[in-house]
Amino acid sequence: MPQHDHQQWTDSFPWSLSYRWGHSALTVDFDLSGDAPRLLRVRRPDDPGPDPEETRSAPSLPLVDLVLPGDDTRRAGPRSIGTASGARLKYHAHHSTCGSGSDNAAAGESGSASGSVGRGRWHRLTFELHDPATGLTAFVEYASPDGVSVLRSRVRLRNDGAGQVTVRSLGSLLVGGLPSPDDLSVFRASDDRLAERRWYTEPLRSAVPDVDHVVRGGSGRAVARFAGRGSGPTGGHLATGALRHRTDGRCWLWQIESASGWVWEVGESAGGTYLALGGPTHDEHRWRQGLAPGAEFATDWAALALGDRLDGALAALAARR
Repeated sequence: MPQHDHQQWTDSFPWSLSYRWGHSALTVDFDLSGDAPRLLRVRRPDDPGPDPEETRSAPSLPLVDLVLPGDDTRRAGPRSIGTASGARLKYHAHHSTCGSGSDNAAAGESGSASGSVGRGRWHRLTFELHDPATGLTAFVEYASPDGVSVLRSRVRLRNDGAGQVTVRSLGSLLVGGLPSPDDLSVFRASDDRLAERRWYTEPLRSAVPDVDHVVRGGSGRAVARFAGRGSGPTGGHLATGALRHRTDGRCWLWQIESASGWVWEVGESAGGTYLALGGPTHDEHRWRQGLAPGAEFATDWAALALGDRLDGALAALAARR
């Protein structure tokens, strides 16, 4: 599998059908066999690998969860994940780098005023995707601190077309290849005035109905979906949650690094579980972003931490700082 660790763009389509990126504490696998790259799974090197049947039935998720006017956003099955607009984004180039300093600064941001975020050795990967129908170019940016099982992600969108484009929602991270909902518990936290930072846990299958039943019934949503209320990030629920394997204790903990509205969603696809993290949307927050020709827009960062049980994932999330 190709391993790129340089600052030159890879302008031709990769010669391999798979691409593995990461470091000693994190492995991210991509499928490059089609026109659009796909993120297959995020795992630690010592985590159990998927069995052959799971690999054959792995959901085909685009890198970008993008909603434009006219897209059907109902989650009735795996084909709707990422929406038609996200699936239209085709591979153009990618590059990876590794160096020290703030991951925010390396991605073109100033970082925090105190400079406390990510001051260490960071691995970074960027995919450049393009949609010829709308002229949109998406830069999918991943960053991970060396030796820490945390993946951060955001998406920058640029209008390289000749006309105005309106965005209804744009996700920061879309990950599939997680175990079946039958094997997972989900953690979430309420932030109501009388239930501040109160955590709840339940079997994921209780929150995510069987997807085959939903599809056969023709209605409903085979997802657990939570969104912040109002203009702040902590209205109603917290912009964080977790999944824990009910047998071996593996845990996936996430945090959407947003100061405004956000949405996180967990659902079933091809017998496995996917996770979608993002900022405000038109459906939940009446949000939309207009992009004139040449204009750009970037999502907030989202972080996914992996660990043994919830405490291990929380330790990894804290170690990234």
